[in-house]
Amino acid sequence: MRNNKAVKQFCVELATLQGEIALYPKGFSEYLFELSYPRYRKDLEAIRPGLEDLGLYEIVLEALSQSETLARSGKFDEAEDLVLEANRKLTDASGHSDDLRRMYKASTDES
Repeated sequence: MRNNKAVKQFCVELATLQGEIALYPKGFSEYLFELSYPRYRKDLEAIRPGLEDLGLYEIVLEALSQSETLARSGKFDEAEDLVLEANRKLTDASGHSDDLRRMYKASTDES
């Protein structure tokens, strides 16, 4: 897969977006629409070849677009759920979840 490290890093970015969506209605993420969504779309395009290799480019793009639409209409829980589901698929397909399991296992084995 092309640019695997960048694709795995995007999993972290999607988790951050999910948190930003949750915090926006509470007033803690005031730049969600002005800065965050545009940045995530830009980052998505930068890793497009890797996402296409996984067959997830359209899924993640659609999740970003729909979540923004939902968040703009005040449906923050639904927007968050879309990002979460897309990130789950990406995390599994990219191997990021396996990396996290290995790190967790290593940290618990040392105890």
